[in-house]
Amino acid sequence: MRRVQRRPNRDREIVIDRTRARCGGEYEWSVHVQRFAPRAGLTTAQIGSLTHGTSADTCWTTERDRMLIDAADARHAHHDLDDAL
Repeated sequence: MRRVQRRPNRDREIVIDRTRARCGGEYEWSVHVQRFAPRAGLTTAQIGSLTHGTSADTCWTTERDRMLIDAADARHAHHDLDDAL
């Protein structure tokens, strides 16, 4: 039986890596950035941005990627998503 994935790997990885970086989950973050982020097509610059940057960094070229980062930040900061997201 094949497992159905509801979110593309890239989307899921952006949210996981950003959330782990914001929450200080070093072990989980390191596993994801070393193993899963490259498989999801994230560049070294994007991984660095997920750790220390913002959605406005130039490495993010799609509105979807920027929105995912902003959504992860909103959940972390306010435990909720803004209507605009």
